[in-house]
Amino acid sequence: MNTRQTVLVNGLSKHRAASARVTHGSRVLFVREPANSNDENAIAVLDCSTNERIGFVAKHHAKMIAPYLDSGLFDISDQGARIQRIHNLY
Repeated sequence: MNTRQTVLVNGLSKHRAASARVTHGSRVLFVREPANSNDENAIAVLDCSTNERIGFVAKHHAKMIAPYLDSGLFDISDQGARIQRIHNLY
């Protein structure tokens, strides 16, 4: 079973201090924010080591992932995910 998935994280520039500490191999949490006024499918991305928000899963990815997180069939919030690649932070 392939467990790798690439997801774009937006909003890094709004959370510069926290996102600057995230490097290759850093663990992150995906946390659903269904009450977010900007996106009902919002998924915040938090740095596991500090619990600080570093950004949000891009809307087009969040729209696909949110139903799975909500259903409980797909849960990466407990284990966390690992950063594999960082491109153009700002």
